Parts: sequence; structure tokens; C-alpha cells
Amino acid sequence: MSDLPPEGVIARVGAWIAEQGVPRPGEAIVVGCSGGGDSTALLIALASLGNYPLHALYIDHGLRDGTDDEAARVATFAAALGADFERIAVTVARRGNLLAAAREARYQALAECAERRGARFVAVGHTATDQAETVVFRAARGDVAHALAGIPKLRPLAPGIDLLRPLLDVRRDEAAALVAARGWEPIHDPTNDRGDLTRTRIRRALARIGGAEEGLCGLARATAEWVRTLDARAAALGPLDRLEARAVAAAGSDVALRLLRRAGLADAGRSHARALAALAAGTAGTRTLDLGAGLVAERRYEQLRIGPPAPADPGDLSVPVHGPGRYQLLPDGEVTIGCDGDRIDLGRFPWPWDLRNARPGDRLRTRAGRRKLQDVLTDLKVPAPERRRVPLLAWRGEVLWVGGVGTAWQVAPLPSANTPFAAVLTPPRRVQ
Repeated sequence: MSDLPPEGVIARVGAWIAEQGVPRPGEAIVVGCSGGGDSTALLIALASLGNYPLHALYIDHGLRDGTDDEAARVATFAAALGADFERIAVTVARRGNLLAAAREARYQALAECAERRGARFVAVGHTATDQAETVVFRAARGDVAHALAGIPKLRPLAPGIDLLRPLLDVRRDEAAALVAARGWEPIHDPTNDRGDLTRTRIRRALARIGGAEEGLCGLARATAEWVRTLDARAAALGPLDRLEARAVAAAGSDVALRLLRRAGLADAGRSHARALAALAAGTAGTRTLDLGAGLVAERRYEQLRIGPPAPADPGDLSVPVHGPGRYQLLPDGEVTIGCDGDRIDLGRFPWPWDLRNARPGDRLRTRAGRRKLQDVLTDLKVPAPERRRVPLLAWRGEVLWVGGVGTAWQVAPLPSANTPFAAVLTPPRRVQ
């Protein structure tokens, strides 16, 4: 990667846009601009191309003083370049990884601004130097595939909005030279000087080595195809809420890691992937792995799901049944009582019935005698978190029918009996 003259940065950004095919002339771009050298160079380059309405967005994270002066300087930069300007203050959760929380708040603000402005594109100033630092940073955390693929040039940010990084082929010093050539002094963020931050230590180490950007960025470009292959294998495993546990275990930790990325676990590393693969390979009926960030991986017999925790115990629910009709016990299923389905002898079990959810201590008459309903549901491999959501019909404490199981033994009328009956249609969400 040879040194670019200041105006060469503009040409390279134009070439980047031509390579991606977006945005087209006339399409608006929201540019995240902190006033630092990278984002200011991006704003200069895009404005110099002259093809796009630009909206410069300064985001105040509320983490340090002096942001009023910084916002005023960015507003001056934007006005000089013919770009609109807006300042937004965000709230950053001060727990866990502060930098990750700030990044999440920042991207959300950028997406919301683009939506308000009717813009399909958001551009940020990540450079080739950021790319090199990111490869080393992620590799140190054990996420090899994600590390070597580096930062993507373009990715979805929100529905209908793409995130662009047009400076990924430009070094940080080259971007700084463009800003200096325009006679502007970029804003310095003192956070970048903190020696206790891993990324700062990586930045200093790479600066001592010299020339690392070209090799690491080349590695990232070459590895991107491998990551796309892993993502395709992960996608082939199916929806995240209906994965085959054995298939996930057989796919290996690299694919497991891509599943976690797909689920939105931005900080997933090798330890997360190994834990997920071990959960998938287990033999226990129902087990849950807390992934953090409000996500869990849950194995339910042969099935595996990744997502938010299962709904809480709904408590004791009950609806009286006085005759045929449709009855709603839970939001995700209703019971229909009419003439078709599992028959119940009305001569022996007259109205009213009790439509309720399964409870500890329930028993069901089977051909083998009375059994605990919990044991019946366990044999049917109904996951433990779902058992309290199974609907049943009872008459004076006697369980007549269980959703997904059918009628209890000796509840249905005999074929030759001329007795009235009612039939129960199993809810759409059958127990498997």
C-alpha cells in the first residue's frame, strides 16, 4: 500500500464507491463525524466527489467534557463542505464493556438519523490502520475467522440502511494528510491515549513495527471468502430457534462462533463457541447456557435454540368451559371444542369443564394406570420450560385431555355407545 497524496485519498474513496456500486449519485449519506482526522477526511472526500447530499452527525456519548466545543467545530467543518449538521446526545450504559456499549449506542443513533432523513446509507471513517488493529485485537481473543476477515467494507446496519466504510483502503496517516492539506486541525480524543486499553497497546505496537497495515489488510481480504463459507454453513443449519443439536456439534467451533455472531452476540469469542459446541454435544434433556447480552443457548433434547431466555412461568391459568367454542388460555394457542377431534363422553363428564395449564401433581389415566403428567411429558420430550404452558381440560380435578397428548384413557365414549360427546381440537402449537 503505497503512500497516497492528499488528493489521492479522494480518488480512492471514489474508486471504493465504484467497486461497491453504492451509493448512486444523488443518494443521501449520513456521515458519522467526531471531528477526528479519520471521520473529517471521510467528510472531505465525500463532499469533494460532489455527487451525494451529506448529513454530518456528531454524537455526544456523555463520557467526557468539552463536547460543546467539539460539536461547534464539526458544525463549522460541515458548513464549509456544504453538508447538513446535527448533534445527538446518547446514553451509554456504564456497566460491562464501556467501549462496546458506546459503539452500540453510536450505531443506533446513526441508524435512527438515517431513518429520519430518509437516507439508505451511513458512512463511518474506519481506515486500513483500524483494519490492521482489529485483526490483531480479535485474534488475541481467539476469534480466528472473525479476526482474519477483519472489518467488512459494507454491511446492513438496520432494515433498509447499509453501513459503509469507504476509507478501509486508506491509512490513518494518509487521511490525516488530507485534513492537513485543507488547513484544518482535527479534534484529538484523549481516550485514544489510554494505555490501559488493549486497542491502544496494539496501536502502539503496530506503529513500532511499521508497514503492518498492508500485510494485515491483505490477509483480511483473503480470509473474507473463508468467513463467507462459514456463514453459509451456519445458515444451512437452519433458524436459530430450531437448530439440530447434533448438527451444530458436528459443525465445529468455527461454525458455532458464526451462529453466535448471527444471533447478535458481538463480543462472542472462542470460549463462547466451545461452550456452545459442548452444549450441543451433550445428552442431558434440557440445559441452558447464559451467553450474556440477554441471550441464552438452550438445548431441549435433540433441539437447540439461541435467543432470549424462555418465557417466565405463566403461573396458574384457568378458563371455565361451558360448551362448544374457541377458548384462549395462552397467547400462543387456543383450544377449539366442537364435533371433530379427540372425543370426550359428555354423559360421564358434563359441563362445565376447566381449561387450564399443567400443574405439579397432575396425573393422567393411561392404559398402564395413573401416571404423573410430568412423566408423560418427559417421555414425549417436552422441554421442562414448556411444560407449564401445556393446556389441559379437567373435570372435578380429573384430567380429561392434554394438548398434544390427547384424551385420557376411558374418557372417550365407546364406539357402540349412543351418548352425547364433545370433541377437542389440539391447539395449533402441538407438543412434539
